Amino acid sequence: MSIDVRSESNGPAVKAFVEFVDAMHAWETRNYSVIAPLLEKRKVAMKEMDDARGELARIFEKHLVPGRCDRRRMDSNGIGYPPTYDADRDVIKLEKAVSGEVTFRYVQATRPKSKLRFTVKRVADGWRVHNGEIFDARRSKWLTFVV
Repeated sequence: MSIDVRSESNGPAVKAFVEFVDAMHAWETRNYSVIAPLLEKRKVAMKEMDDARGELARIFEKHLVPGRCDRRRMDSNGIGYPPTYDADRDVIKLEKAVSGEVTFRYVQATRPKSKLRFTVKRVADGWRVHNGEIFDARRSKWLTFVV
């Protein structure tokens, strides 16, 4: 079932996931517009990249289950165009919901149309992203996805 990500009637797990997607979209869009022009001019963008990492760390702290998810995006600039996440562009479907855990299928509308899967879990302070996976069509299996 495809989700209307902007519906007021969405439950807390959907809202938490969409907030994460929106935060990541805003982070990548904002930082791409600052860092990419510097890199194209072969200028060192260390301060800008450090600022972007700090902002990303705050997003992860707020939206990810501590100690979960592949956070290697912190080790590189991890910023591109088009952005990895865009709730208004991409298709988000509810795949499975069980007590305290909801899994979403996330299909990017850009090329390649990557198929992602995210599990959101209820924790003490609300709902947070527990893990992300990407489907590898060559091997027909889900692999860990760098959020």
